[in-house]
Amino acid sequence: MSIVFVTVTVFLAGFKWLAIFSFPALLLGAWLIVRKHPKMFQLWSLSLKQRSYYDPRK
Repeated sequence: MSIVFVTVTVFLAGFKWLAIFSFPALLLGAWLIVRKHPKMFQLWSLSLKQRSYYDPRK
């Protein structure tokens, strides 16, 4: 999501060629990092799915 945010921000700032080339570069970099450390991102995605233990009825 942050890759899209950075690319859109750069595009709207007027640096269209930088946005066009940075999007694939950022995607490639993210893919290489995830490929090298897959367990870290599996645990990170699991932590996003966890619910809070807070019970408002108590």
